[in-house]
Amino acid sequence: MKDSNSFKKAKQRLERLKGFYTHLTVYGIVNSVLLIVYFSSKDRMFQGTSNEEFIMWADWNVLLTPMIWGAFLLAHAACVFKWSLPFLKRWEERQIKKIMEKGNQGF
Repeated sequence: MKDSNSFKKAKQRLERLKGFYTHLTVYGIVNSVLLIVYFSSKDRMFQGTSNEEFIMWADWNVLLTPMIWGAFLLAHAACVFKWSLPFLKRWEERQIKKIMEKGNQGF
């Protein structure tokens, strides 16, 4: 029974890792293409446009896409690799201690 449970957990872990690496690969490909195409053809796209604010807006939107997506990718990595912050770990320990104490008092 334990072997079956261990296998199931290992398979779930593998699926999470594959999901993360797929996410990372898609992020790299899509954002590389986006940035290369945008900045290599920027002059032709905005030829005849004198609106500097629009060009700046477009630049920021193209740059914000990988930044925001990167933040979500980082969160995905934190979940998959089980990163924890020390202050959250201490908070969890304090909460468990409180709940256990209340449990002993008939909570």
